[in-house]
Order: sequence, then structure tokens, then C-alpha cells
Amino acid sequence: MIKICEHEIFVKNMSTLQETSKDAHNGEYMTTSQIKVINFDNVKDEYYKKLDIKDTPMSIDALYIREDEKIIFIEFKNGYINQTEQFNLKRKIYDSVLIFSGIVGMNLQTMRNKVDYVLVINENKNREEKEKMASYVQPSGTYNKGVNYVGKRANKKYSPYGLSKRFENFCFKNVDVFNKNDFEKYIDNCFI
Repeated sequence: MIKICEHEIFVKNMSTLQETSKDAHNGEYMTTSQIKVINFDNVKDEYYKKLDIKDTPMSIDALYIREDEKIIFIEFKNGYINQTEQFNLKRKIYDSVLIFSGIVGMNLQTMRNKVDYVLVINENKNREEKEKMASYVQPSGTYNKGVNYVGKRANKKYSPYGLSKRFENFCFKNVDVFNKNDFEKYIDNCFI
């Protein structure tokens, strides 16, 4: 059983979901939710300094631990997700899993049953960037909608950026990608 109060590093780094969703480059927030979460970027900073390592690990933005012990890793991306950002998303996951495991002592098998990963994207920013690139790359049009539709009919989940394919049932029980509006609905349903 994981209790936040038993881990000083978590207690010291409590924040709101809104604060952890802030895009430092432009001051925009991805949510206005005041639900209390763990600022995992701050946890990472404190954790790795104690280890005296040279290469700074990366981390997800927030960690939410429900009373029923369900754990949710949350990453917010307010900008365009290019190939480099996709690589960084995966590195953040690997580094965060190791840091979290090092703090709470949870093994990977247990994580597969208790931990979900959620990526929250600003769909408008990704659409704007794709439109800018349209002169260089053939736009996909309704590709994602079509894949989502076929996936629902086949009872399969579509996850852009290859996250679900790589991490679901390996590190996490579920991997989901939400736009900002769908994330608000997710909060209402899952953050209890």
C-alpha cells in the first residue's frame, strides 16, 4: 500500500494539477483543476541530486495516487509533438518508472496492475504545426479519426506516438492520450 505521507519526497512536492500542467514557455495551463497531485518534475530534481549522477534524468509532470491505490502518471504537452518530442516522451516514461520504483520499491509486475499513464495534448497546437508543414509533408487529413473509428469497431484502442503499443502491459496497465477537453472528462471520472 502506497501512502503519500510515508514518502517525504512526495509530501514536500505536492501541487495542484493546474500548476503541474503549466507550459513554462508561454504561461498557458492545460487544465484548471485544483486536485492535489505530486509534482514529479520536482521529485525527480530532488531524487537525482541525492544520487550525484551527471546525466539529468527526465520525468513526467505529475503523479496522482488515489485512495484505492490506483496510480496515474500524467504528462502534459502543449506544443507540437515531433520525432524528438516523441523520443523524449518515451525517455520520460522510462526515467520516471525507475525513479518511482526507487522511491516506493514497487516492481514492474506490480506497476503493470496498478499504474496508468496519461498524455494530455493540445490538439490545436499539433493541428497548427501540421498545417504549417503541409507544404513539406502530405497531410493525413482524417487519418486519426478513421483509425479511431476502426479501432473502436474492432475493440482496439488507438494511441498516437506509439506509446500504447510500447508501454501498455509492459510498464502500465493502461496508456491513454487525451486532448484538453477529454482530459477534463477523465478527471471527473477517474480522480476520486
